[in-house]
Amino acid sequence: MKIYIASPYIRMAHINEQIYSTIKNELQLDVFLPKSINIDAISIIDMKYVADVFYTEIEQREIIVVVGPFGLSVAAEVGYTIAKKNDGDKKLIIFYYSEGEDFADNEAMLTPFIDFRVNTIQDLIDLLENLTRIEK
Repeated sequence: MKIYIASPYIRMAHINEQIYSTIKNELQLDVFLPKSINIDAISIIDMKYVADVFYTEIEQREIIVVVGPFGLSVAAEVGYTIAKKNDGDKKLIIFYYSEGEDFADNEAMLTPFIDFRVNTIQDLIDLLENLTRIEK
């Protein structure tokens, strides 16, 4: 099982690292964290390169974990994932990390495509562990 973490790059850095290391070390799954390409996409050429790498990774992954709240770049990754869900067996998991808030239930362009929602890292790990068992 291959996993992609779509998340705000800087604002959620500590959460991203925690999720990444737990999936990689405890579950021993193949996981891609976009910051791993280590490019500051400032120029248009770099931005295009980063987008191409990320979209290629999304295509190769079965599970996309979206960490919210998120902004425009992650929204683009989510939109791309939704478009690719029709091509295969992609699962979209929303991990909404925000004190006292929950992910909106009435987003017509997003809500129908969410396969799972979790609010804690432990819930995410438990879900991934269960999905791994089911896949075997």
